[in-house]
Amino acid sequence: MEWIVPEVLALRGVSQQPQRAIHTKDVYSHVLRVVERSSPRLVCRWSALLHDIAKPRTRVVKDGEVHFYGHEDIGAYMAHDILKRLHFDRDFIESVSKIVRLHMRANAYSPDWTDGAVRRLMLDSGDDLPDLLDLSRADITSYRTDKVSRAEARVTELAERCQRLKEEAERMPLKSPLDGRELMAMFGRGPGPWLRPIKEHLLGLVIDGVLAPDDKEEAAKIARAMIEKEEYYPSKG
Repeated sequence: MEWIVPEVLALRGVSQQPQRAIHTKDVYSHVLRVVERSSPRLVCRWSALLHDIAKPRTRVVKDGEVHFYGHEDIGAYMAHDILKRLHFDRDFIESVSKIVRLHMRANAYSPDWTDGAVRRLMLDSGDDLPDLLDLSRADITSYRTDKVSRAEARVTELAERCQRLKEEAERMPLKSPLDGRELMAMFGRGPGPWLRPIKEHLLGLVIDGVLAPDDKEEAAKIARAMIEKEEYYPSKG
């Protein structure tokens, strides 16, 4: 490992507690356990190996508690650099980096998440969602069986909600009720950067369940209000 991914060796001795307890795993031991628990697919195993790769660089102790602020974002950059150095192909690098960046969001799931929050996770993870959920399940390495059971139930519930929302989206695809041509006709303007913020805002409302994908009338009202306020698009001049 010293010659392949020396960054992994930096995980040794990095405690996740303010003071090293008898039964507390360091980050290195935790990562090895996650790799062992992950599915035997290359993307899953590399995501497991690299998901906490930035913890040595981000560890801080504040008010008696250990924090690794932003380790998922820094870790995504590190994963990208490591895999590029090892000459993996671009798609593989992007998948692993994405999973590393999103793993804390998946781990933070709770039943009170709105459908919109789940949809956003699905959209951000794309085709890598199954491997992201695999990592979330593998990331449960507690010695306490009750804690493990609750965490596994959480991941199972998230997976089931994703499947349900996927089936709903297949029946009624998530899209802005107004496309670019309709917006240009409505405001008598040609194509340009003013279109994208409006379409993205309308799509966001659809994702959050506030606006129906086929509600063109309400979408038109929202679009007109945005144009009037001139808050979401570059000025005409």
